[in-house]
Amino acid sequence: MPTPHARTLKICRLALPFVAVCGVATAGPTFSITRTDLPDRPNAEMAFGLDIVAVSPDEVWATSEWRDELPVSGTDLGTQIFRFDGSVWTLIDPPHTASTCNDRFWFVARAIDAAGSEQLFAAGEYKKDSCSSSDTLLLEGEGEDWSQTITPGQSAFGASGYFFEDVHVTEDGVVWMGGQFTHSGDAGRPSATVIRMEGGDFERFDGPLILNAAHRVRAIDSSAPDDIWAVGSTGGFAAAVGRSYALHYDGSDWSEVSPPQVGIGEIIAAVEAIAPDDVWLSGRYQVIAPDGMSLITLPLMWHWNGSGWTRHDSPGFAADLVHFASDDVYGVSGDTLVHWDGDAWSVAATLDPDEFELPALRGLAVTGPGEMIAIGDDGPGVTTGRHSMAVRFSAEQPACPADLAEPQGVINFFDVSAFLTAYNAMDPAADFTDDGAFDFFDVSAFLTAYNAGCP
Repeated sequence: MPTPHARTLKICRLALPFVAVCGVATAGPTFSITRTDLPDRPNAEMAFGLDIVAVSPDEVWATSEWRDELPVSGTDLGTQIFRFDGSVWTLIDPPHTASTCNDRFWFVARAIDAAGSEQLFAAGEYKKDSCSSSDTLLLEGEGEDWSQTITPGQSAFGASGYFFEDVHVTEDGVVWMGGQFTHSGDAGRPSATVIRMEGGDFERFDGPLILNAAHRVRAIDSSAPDDIWAVGSTGGFAAAVGRSYALHYDGSDWSEVSPPQVGIGEIIAAVEAIAPDDVWLSGRYQVIAPDGMSLITLPLMWHWNGSGWTRHDSPGFAADLVHFASDDVYGVSGDTLVHWDGDAWSVAATLDPDEFELPALRGLAVTGPGEMIAIGDDGPGVTTGRHSMAVRFSAEQPACPADLAEPQGVINFFDVSAFLTAYNAMDPAADFTDDGAFDFFDVSAFLTAYNAGCP
């Protein structure tokens, strides 16, 4: 069910002690919005919500990064996984591989996806032999039982600086992971890579080498097992000038289908594949400011129609994208929720900076008709005092004034009968003009509402 459209959006968060703090944004669908602070590890001085996936309305999974500031050995950095059962968030501490990176943890699952309660996957990186060397991380979950799966990273592929940025499970149960590795024989140049896991077997697909450039896959999505998109960015080897980067898999081969460059510092962070001819990319780019000395960062939205790209203006970019329908697409990033209604992108919500310290929403999942949950964090500084939070968006249906009888949501003779009964009894329910009188104008207003039906 597409979410209803309206002119205002009420934004509320629960602040201690259980006080609703609200603001209003325009040009978005109407939602009731609830914030929940997640139960981070007791010893985590900082935590950053990263990604989220919904198996069902009462089974939602999220991944978050925690950090401890240690005065001698540096920062411990690890992963925490959360499960939401429809009412309560529970912290699950996955197994952490020991690291010899200055005797501290460096173990982060940046992305999470699922093919059901018993097929959960989280992917990222961990440090092993030195602080400058990363290897791929894949965690598998069956309910609340999680374990690490050894992926053919550095040891099998002869590469270094190997890590995953995203994980995606197709409808046929195949797991796709995307990220970056460093070519051992190509002057240490980083390259985009995608790994497929099927039946316990791994296969690696590398993006084409681009002269004097590093490139990385940041997000993966699919509309079908033979329609897979892996997107990210490329950058100059000496200076990250950057441009958008997109790879497409048609079931047998990968090909580069990148949008044209529009600026510098381009990064594609999200992809939503609705159909083979309906794919959205979101990210950002930079232009040189009028003073010639600084850069301005702008949102970047691209749409694929099956044969080419069209760029659309947007008031904000998305770190994650979801959809209810082709004309009902949402993106979230930082403090902003943006919405595509089939004609244009608009701001659906902007969290009030006076009420949220520095909100950073990074992941978004659909949990039911008109229902979404975002994952992120909030706190006093960009790198200090951050803590994981979830924000629930629940669409509010517009009022249906002519629906006076059961069943609700259906307009029929029983509603007419209920109106006439109320009208004859001078019941306020029949005062459709709200003027205290019962006359022809109330009958006319009821008939107008009746003919309009319910949303």
